[in-house]
Amino acid sequence: MRSIFLLASAVCAERKDVLLLLADDLRADVLQPAWRTPHLGKLATQSTVFASAYAQIAVCCPSRNSFLTGAYADAVRVYGKSTSFRDTCGAGVVTLPGFFKSIGYTVRGGGKVFHVGRHGPRPPNHDGALSWSPGAYHEWWKDVCRHNLCVGDRLRSPKKVRPPKASSGKRKQRPQSARRAIARKQRPKSAKSAIARKQRPQSAKRERPDYGVADRRLVEAGDNFFDAGLARFGANLVGEVAAAPERFFVALGFRQPHLPWMATRPLWDSYNATDRPPIAAPRRTYQVPRGMPDLAYSDSNANFNFGSYGHHYQNAGPGHPMPRADAAVARRGAAAAITHLDGCIGEVLAALDASPRANTTLVVFTSDHGYHYGEQGSWSKHTLFEAATRVPFLVRAPWLETHASRPVATIVELIDLYRTIVTLVAPDAVGRVADAVRGRDRSRLVGGGGGGGLVGGGGCGGLVGGGGGDDGDDDALSAYPRCYEKGYADAAARGQLWSKSDCGEVVPADIDVMGYSLRTRDWRYTLWLRWAGDHADWSEKGTLAVELYDLRRSGSCDADFDDFDDFERENVADAHAHVALRARLRARLAGRVADSVARRWPGCSTTKPGGKRSQHGGTEGSGP
Repeated sequence: MRSIFLLASAVCAERKDVLLLLADDLRADVLQPAWRTPHLGKLATQSTVFASAYAQIAVCCPSRNSFLTGAYADAVRVYGKSTSFRDTCGAGVVTLPGFFKSIGYTVRGGGKVFHVGRHGPRPPNHDGALSWSPGAYHEWWKDVCRHNLCVGDRLRSPKKVRPPKASSGKRKQRPQSARRAIARKQRPKSAKSAIARKQRPQSAKRERPDYGVADRRLVEAGDNFFDAGLARFGANLVGEVAAAPERFFVALGFRQPHLPWMATRPLWDSYNATDRPPIAAPRRTYQVPRGMPDLAYSDSNANFNFGSYGHHYQNAGPGHPMPRADAAVARRGAAAAITHLDGCIGEVLAALDASPRANTTLVVFTSDHGYHYGEQGSWSKHTLFEAATRVPFLVRAPWLETHASRPVATIVELIDLYRTIVTLVAPDAVGRVADAVRGRDRSRLVGGGGGGGLVGGGGCGGLVGGGGGDDGDDDALSAYPRCYEKGYADAAARGQLWSKSDCGEVVPADIDVMGYSLRTRDWRYTLWLRWAGDHADWSEKGTLAVELYDLRRSGSCDADFDDFDDFERENVADAHAHVALRARLRARLAGRVADSVARRWPGCSTTKPGGKRSQHGGTEGSGP
């Protein structure tokens, strides 16, 4: 009995703790000096930096449902924000936090880890006891925001809270909502006020703050911003779990720089000071890539609210970019929000570094996907371009001698998180990871193993090396659907394939088109295919558009790997010189899509989204 106890103690001693920090809509170039992120910069000097990490789908809910289950979007059938893997696969899925709970860790979290939106958490209740220790996931904002100081990430003015009137007990009170409805019905209408409303100028109507620069909500201190509150909660939580004897897994989901961009006035002003370099504008913002099909473009965030600037930007589609003056204001708002996020991350890391568990805690920082700040003429996510799919990915493992400041060029995917984290902190439990977890274990790259080149080596400012070729396994698969109110044919006839197509509220059966993209070391190859209810049509008739972007220059000494407008500038899919390459990449992409659903979590649909395997085998000649 004593020997069993000693063995268990030895195993626990070998295990490490986990702090998972998630951002929202954060681009991979966050470490560039223009964004001013000193805390993330410091973390990068202590970490392995995966310079070529890619999301599997560039929208919040499906991406988080994907990498937190280790499964591709096609495998869990989540493409929008109104469903979750619990709706499509049931209770059999073991999430990343749920796995650590199952092996005896204290698992706690807060913020936007799984998706949090107007439909409520996805999965419901942040997955409750299936993923977290009892009562351990804390919706802290329900406490700090209960007096309307903030709602989600929108700041509001405090309102005076009046205590409810005591009931006399003589009669039963109607519910408050019913009393208000009766009051509204009985309230006499004022002809004068009706005329005033009718004559009010259109521009004077109160507009609901939507997407864009939240400058009219700027304050001297951001204490009641969502992320500031989460940072305080997270710092206290880290101190608490670090003082306890049990191993811990803590996940914190920050909401910036998701729109609307929130920043304090000092941060906003600092990006406009004369002693600061301006935020670099994409050099070719006014141009979409030459030869780009309209299916590739997104206007999902078409309306930017510029607050006290007194106007809005309405996206008019490809070829009609945001005016440069507006774009400068928008980038300024994004930059200030990113620096605010950096301060929040720094607060949590400072609490960890001051704790007795600093040297035994794995720190992972990443984002659910990226975002276009005018590159390819777009201000959105919801695309298959580099700006939307590439993410920051930092891993700090202090107990590894070679952990510090190792930029790795090997292409990795967000779903690699699951297996990589387990291997690094609980190697004895690797055999308990389910086969349905499809990500690859990248722990050898954190520990100083081979594979991949370095960023900034050899005097180059871009990506050098990278390991693997265009026929190997060093590639990343991403997908994104397109949906239209009256179907694909109607949108195509109206020339509106780019408009309102982000599939935010749909179920798989409502999808019209699916885009699949393969990012290799040298190329990005994208297919847009008709969707047949639950799978893509890979036939000649089903292939609607093909994209091929030459990214070889992005790894050369005269290119800036973090300037997303410096490449993906021309679709060369129709070039005769690339016929053989297209055939190879199509076969590779088809194989990746088929393999992504080869093993599923119990309870998930068994229908393969790629259709029959014979459909994947179509030759390049069967497409356009």
